[in-house]
Amino acid sequence: MFVFGSVLSRANETDLNTAGRILGLTVQADEYGRTDWRAAITEYAAADAERMVKAAFPVCCAWAETRLSPYTGYDAHADAYIAALAALGYTPDPFETAELDAYQRAHPRHEHADEPTAEPTEDTTDGDNVDDDATQDDD
Repeated sequence: MFVFGSVLSRANETDLNTAGRILGLTVQADEYGRTDWRAAITEYAAADAERMVKAAFPVCCAWAETRLSPYTGYDAHADAYIAALAALGYTPDPFETAELDAYQRAHPRHEHADEPTAEPTEDTTDGDNVDDDATQDDD
């Protein structure tokens, strides 16, 4: 729970605004009459662990969306982010699909961030590959 609380505490007002609107929360005004999404999110997230996760997830998505750029093309992070959203039922729009296709064509050995990486071909953990001549004394 510490991680999710940390996400919420580091979120800026724009990120909290996004999360609050997605969650359908009612914004509260602070003592100066300004909108205070932090108070609304904090109250919502304090109810239980499920709500904490539900509040932190859209903040993380807002951070990911900020990282995406239509000017530089998509990268492995964008691919993994959209794959995670797709697993939750999201359908990428035509622009996203074209960007992801271009990235995957340019990086044919690409693996999603949540997929396991290839196993090493040599076992380097047992010490068998140590050069015995280099470790002997010349006495």
